[in-house]
Amino acid sequence: MNRVIPLVILSAVSFGSLADVEHKLGIKFSRLDQTTSLNGFVGEADDKGNMYGIEYTLLSPISDNEINKVKLGVNLGVDITTLDYGTTEEADFTFITLAPVVSYSLTKEVDVYAKAGFTSWGADLPYSIHLSGTDFIYGLGITYQSFNGAYSGLEVTQFEGSDDGVTIENTMASIKVGYKF
Repeated sequence: MNRVIPLVILSAVSFGSLADVEHKLGIKFSRLDQTTSLNGFVGEADDKGNMYGIEYTLLSPISDNEINKVKLGVNLGVDITTLDYGTTEEADFTFITLAPVVSYSLTKEVDVYAKAGFTSWGADLPYSIHLSGTDFIYGLGITYQSFNGAYSGLEVTQFEGSDDGVTIENTMASIKVGYKF
C-alpha cells in the first residue's frame, strides 16, 4: 500500500490538470505493405492489404502555450487484416500496439506527432501454423482537430517481427477519424 501512494502522486503530477488531458477515440483504415521471408530459403512473399482498427490516445500538455504546445501521452491500438500473398490460402493478422506519444501543436487545430513502443502481433497461417511476437514499432503522424471535437489524421508506422524463422516487415499508411473528449 505504501508503494501505491507515490505512484498515484507521480501519475497525477505527470498528467497535470485533468481538465487539460485529451482523450481521443477513433477508427483507422490502413494500407499494409508486408514482406515475409523464411530463414534459410531464397525469396520473399510480398502482399498488400487493408487493415481496420480502433485506437485510444491520451495526451497531456507539458507546456502552457496555446500554439506550439508540447504534449506527452500514450496510444493504444488494435488492428486486424487478412493477407493471401497471391494464393488461395489466407493469413489472418492481429496487432495490439502500446506506444508513448510526443505531440507538437503547429496551430490550434494541427498537431504532428511521433510514437514508438511495442506491438504484440499474431498470425494464423494455413495448415494450423500460428506465429506471434512482441516487437518494436514506430511511427509519425499528423492530426487535424475540428472545433466540434471530431478529428482526422494521417499516420505511417513501421515494424519488423520474427517468430520461428519467419520474418515479417510491415509498413502501414493509415487514415483515421475519431472524437476528442
